[in-house]
Amino acid sequence: AGSIDPEIGQEVAVQVVFQGKPLGGAKLWVNAPNGWQKELKTDVSGIAGFQPLWNGHYVLQIEQKEKAPGTFKGKAYEAIRHIATLSLRVASGKEDAAQ
Repeated sequence: AGSIDPEIGQEVAVQVVFQGKPLGGAKLWVNAPNGWQKELKTDVSGIAGFQPLWNGHYVLQIEQKEKAPGTFKGKAYEAIRHIATLSLRVASGKEDAAQ
């Protein structure tokens, strides 16, 4: 179980969906407020989770490369890069969450 307003040590779970389908095997980066970074991989259902160790602002980022060759302003490209982020605040306890 996850929470949209998590506390330190509480499981945070997210599901990554691309073009309406769960994105399994995708790399997801968790960036903590102190600069710590962790790379996660989504399961077959597109779900990945972690337990935050510090309070503060976390940013989750995923990048999906779609093989779709084309041209833009006369220059050829081989793929489209899709990037999504999620920002959340982790509280140290109930009194912190109320602020």
